[in-house]
Amino acid sequence: MRLAAGDYTGPRARLKSQDHHETDGFRASTGAVISAYVSSPIGRLRAPLFHACWGEEEMTNRGSWRAVFALVALVGLSLSATGCGYLKNLRDDALDCGTFAVGIVPPVVPTAEGPKVVGFLPPAIGAYVQVTDFFHLGALFKATGDAEWDRRGLGLTVDRRTELGLGPIHHVYIEQTPIAANDYKTTANELDGWRAHMDKLTDPVFGAPAKTLIYVPVEDTVTGCKSLPYLPRGWQDWETISVELAVPEPFILHTGFYVRAGVDVSQVFDLVLSVFCIDLYGDAAYECWSGEPKYPLGRE
Repeated sequence: MRLAAGDYTGPRARLKSQDHHETDGFRASTGAVISAYVSSPIGRLRAPLFHACWGEEEMTNRGSWRAVFALVALVGLSLSATGCGYLKNLRDDALDCGTFAVGIVPPVVPTAEGPKVVGFLPPAIGAYVQVTDFFHLGALFKATGDAEWDRRGLGLTVDRRTELGLGPIHHVYIEQTPIAANDYKTTANELDGWRAHMDKLTDPVFGAPAKTLIYVPVEDTVTGCKSLPYLPRGWQDWETISVELAVPEPFILHTGFYVRAGVDVSQVFDLVLSVFCIDLYGDAAYECWSGEPKYPLGRE
């Protein structure tokens, strides 16, 4: 049955009448938004379906939530444009909750000295599982160009790593050369002071820094092999759970592939507290409102 445009005058009038009797100002304003939407060209097309499915009361409730989400999005975008430190810290804590990377090694690699051939077997082979820093299993070797999300560190890197693990015993060697990365993955920038701050927050048992995003292998005094220290990502991220897989394909493409995915549940709770401006781990890099670096070089 086709309804005339005048059929919607009644619901709009009832909605406006209800707004005048509503004591809650928020709901009143939401009712006005719904009324304006229903009277618009798009609203006139969709209103019969909305009224049939939900009714006028449910439309008002749904409109309330839409208004809330729209307001939050608008405020978030406004603050982001001003360099708000609160949102920067919230973004960093959200990124700290996980890790993901995909990598590839082509048959011929361009270098500063000219093209280099990787050889018959591309350097990407193995599988590795980590369930916190106290359980490792597998063996992996690879040298690939990666698009990487390493907690709050993002970028394109040349990543060389060797990982061997069985239970709590493990050998981890990671060396990265950034091609294009954010300030957490590079040096000589405004976050150098933050890195010094993280290095000072050392664990009393293992001597590991709070958080490491730039990996520097050191020579083991016993074996003579270069590796990362225990808790290689820092004591704040020892609960990381991750899976890595490197696969060579020497037959058709002569290429190697790599993928990594992981999550840190403890960082999820840190993110929740960060919403309320509680810096539980002391890893906030920016002043909450000004957005300026919290640890400028020279103060740490």
